[in-house]
Amino acid sequence: MSILTATLKVLYQSIPTQQRIKVLTIKEMMIEPISIGLVGLLLLALLSFDMIYIIYYLILFVSIVWMIISKMLRNYYKLSLEKLLSQREIIADTFSLDTIDNKLLLKGIQSDNQIEVIYSLDSLIKVHYPDINTLLVELLNHPNTQVRLSVLGFIDQLDKEELLGDLKQHIKIESDDTVLHDLLRLYCKLGSMDAIETISPYIHHHHPEVQKGAILGLLQYGGIDGILVAGKVLDDLFSSDKRADQVISLNILKQIKTPSFYHPLSKLLESDDIEIRSLAITVIGNLKITQFIPNLLTNLTTDDYRSITGIALLKFDFKIFPQLRTFFHQTPSIESKYALIKVIAMLKEEESYHFLLDQLTEPQLSDMIYEKLFDSDFSTKNQDLIERLLHQEIEKILSFLHLLTVLDANLFPNSFLVVEEFIARKIENIFSIIGFYYNKKTILQAILNYQSPSKDKRAYAVEVIDNMVSTSMRKIVLPILDDTNSKKKLSSYATDMPETVQDPEKIIGIAISQEERPLILRLSLLYELGQHRYPIDINLIEDLTQDPNPEIRQTALWTLHQLKKAHHATDD
Repeated sequence: MSILTATLKVLYQSIPTQQRIKVLTIKEMMIEPISIGLVGLLLLALLSFDMIYIIYYLILFVSIVWMIISKMLRNYYKLSLEKLLSQREIIADTFSLDTIDNKLLLKGIQSDNQIEVIYSLDSLIKVHYPDINTLLVELLNHPNTQVRLSVLGFIDQLDKEELLGDLKQHIKIESDDTVLHDLLRLYCKLGSMDAIETISPYIHHHHPEVQKGAILGLLQYGGIDGILVAGKVLDDLFSSDKRADQVISLNILKQIKTPSFYHPLSKLLESDDIEIRSLAITVIGNLKITQFIPNLLTNLTTDDYRSITGIALLKFDFKIFPQLRTFFHQTPSIESKYALIKVIAMLKEEESYHFLLDQLTEPQLSDMIYEKLFDSDFSTKNQDLIERLLHQEIEKILSFLHLLTVLDANLFPNSFLVVEEFIARKIENIFSIIGFYYNKKTILQAILNYQSPSKDKRAYAVEVIDNMVSTSMRKIVLPILDDTNSKKKLSSYATDMPETVQDPEKIIGIAISQEERPLILRLSLLYELGQHRYPIDINLIEDLTQDPNPEIRQTALWTLHQLKKAHHATDD
């Protein structure tokens, strides 16, 4: 009977409270004992006549009949259960509001604790308390602001048009601006066009929150007349030179879709005020105004607006992809490309995914691309693609490992840490790539375990990958994931990916010269070469003084100066 407990508890909800104890008593004290007794007698009789084998046939017969009846009654059971549930309110597995005395909830309404008041009111609504309207009107005057806001929310949910007169009276006496904002909007919603006369005076209210509530209410629920009345005020706010008016207008437009007010946004998008322009960007994203996409993309190049612009672009659909792709190729800003990668990945379309995969050849972008592809649930069944991506990341890791083996941690402490961080990031990319092909949840857990300081958890993460991936993938990734030193990892790939350069000076020289190397690593190595006056080819450093990157040029000049001082000191 225990497997039927959940069903029985649901069925009990359709039984009036007063009769539940009686039903439970009959079931538990009469029906269940009698049925158990009958089964016992049947078993005893069969055992007495040495016919226990008949039990098997009986079980088989009952099971077949049960299956047939269950299939026939399944749809009827579902419909009847839905009908029963619609008649009762279930709050928890072992708790129903039907068992609570309304007096207890009414006492909670009188509490000084706002949470208890709101909870009690909510409970009375759920049990369909007959005099709920009176309670709602009384609580409109509750001294606590949060209680009054909750009451307005309940009136809105219940669509209590019959309380329109009470709401109108309360508008005149409400002192809190936030409550009055919600009250005006609710009055417009319930009163529709009939509310215009009452609400109109508030569209010029001195407090922005109250003014916003009145304008929003009329624009959303006042019909054409409401739009005409409130629209003129909103247009004046847009045209105003006052910053506060512009903020109000943008906050209003952020919550409604009114095409006739799009034009003023172009002016506000060029505002020098960070809050004004940020609000304008947010409005464009909320309303998905595609004609302003070029303006949004321009704002990606500015630090102050990059984040908010990325959030706004995320609200558009795939139609804006061609514009995103064009701007991606045009902008020289890495930060802008990072923001676009996030947006393009979240489009979650095959074309946008392929575009990002094509950009993996850019060393500065690959880590971000892998991260965002994984976050956006990109998946593929192309094993050749997965193995190719794994090979590319393994080669990068091996290059970092090779550099790590020649760096003296005492002479290059910062560079040593930077290399270790990049290796960790590339290994995370390895997990992400595997996640494109295999179960993402399993990979996420494996990543967490691998990043744990616990050796056991790291070993478990490697074991998960070992059991999950194909033989060919296992050969590619397992040596790099094993908890061994750098030299042993390098030796594991010596046959397939041999390292041609062995001289430490040349390895460091390559690391600082290659533009595809991370900028922070190149700068760190250059600085520490100069700091310790490391013996390296001065001609190489001189070449870097002409590097396209200004930071590399400046650091190379300083390092060159330090190396020449060391050279002159040696000559002396």
